[in-house]
Amino acid sequence: MVLGLVVANVAIFPLWRIADPIFMYKNFTISLNNFTSGRLHTLITSTFSHVDIGHIISNMIGLYFFGINVSSASSFGPEFLLKLYLAGAIGGSIFYLVHHTFLAASLKVP
Repeated sequence: MVLGLVVANVAIFPLWRIADPIFMYKNFTISLNNFTSGRLHTLITSTFSHVDIGHIISNMIGLYFFGINVSSASSFGPEFLLKLYLAGAIGGSIFYLVHHTFLAASLKVP
């Protein structure tokens, strides 16, 4: 499971340099516009996007060492790691959206 998550993250990274930028923003970033436009899949797909090489390297090192420990623990396992990863993606995206909703609302106050 750890290797699969690392490969998925690493595979998306070069797409930001070669694929259509509009497609990538619409499908691999979390934003109020994407959310209100019904692109709910970005709650998960945004977790596979990384800004630069240092960002992806540090995240993949952390994912590898954390993931190996979680997935090899007798009380957790690889299925738990995937659920935890996806829950973190969705939870982080929701917190991001809530934060940016409050920011947008505060900017509209005269």
